[in-house]
Amino acid sequence: MPGLNQLKNFVENLHSLGNEASVRSARGETLHTLPFPENATEADDKEDFLYGLPVTESEETGNASIFSEDESDAFSA
Repeated sequence: MPGLNQLKNFVENLHSLGNEASVRSARGETLHTLPFPENATEADDKEDFLYGLPVTESEETGNASIFSEDESDAFSA
């Protein structure tokens, strides 16, 4: 799970897209915010994805079978 600071930064970035706050206030609407998860910690998970998304062993073996032999040769260099 992303850290609490990452979640707060994400919410700020999301609300700033397209000047959402001022557009909604002009319409008389408010921005809805959801509470952060209670189990959110300050731990930052950005290093977890440094080399891509985590893959389990079952996903690795399952993905190999979706290509035929001819297709898998096209991906090898």
